Amino acid sequence: MKSQTGMTETDLRRMLETDLLRKKLIEIITADVPTDTPEAHARHILVADEATAKDVISQLKNGADFAQLAARYSTDASNKDTGGDLGTFAPGRMVPEFDDVVFQAAVGLYPDPVKTTFGYHVIEILSRQSRLLTAAELEQNKSDAFTQWLSDQRADPALVTEYDIWQLSVPTVPTIDQVLNAPTAAP
Repeated sequence: MKSQTGMTETDLRRMLETDLLRKKLIEIITADVPTDTPEAHARHILVADEATAKDVISQLKNGADFAQLAARYSTDASNKDTGGDLGTFAPGRMVPEFDDVVFQAAVGLYPDPVKTTFGYHVIEILSRQSRLLTAAELEQNKSDAFTQWLSDQRADPALVTEYDIWQLSVPTVPTIDQVLNAPTAAP
């Protein structure tokens, strides 16, 4: 190996030790990353104004069929013909105002219209459960957690010392102004 790469046994040992330490650090930092994620199954009816949303909620409380009202009132063309069904989704997939209701309110019809940038939503939470992350999702979450931890460490002035000695080696002539304002040769 030394003849092919110039790497000594000491260099190789240092490289392997550094790699092992890095892996152990990642393991420790990401030990508390959750292995599951909440999910909710919901449907909605999107309307343009609060009065219409309140009327739809009133009709639902009086026994009207959600799917029929979605087909009649909803302005969300992507799901109005399927009863307003949004399927199962994890937090962060919908706008925050919508997510807050779906992941915090009780399962069932939410009693108030929810205003978002899209309009007013009549929301029915069908179920909420937790599912295990896939191996790829878990690895991505661990990678994200480690990257965030490392970024936080680098931003902490109590942990990072910058040595500006390199500034002593920066030439001062010519100055930036001299370079930027240098006369150009005329053809």
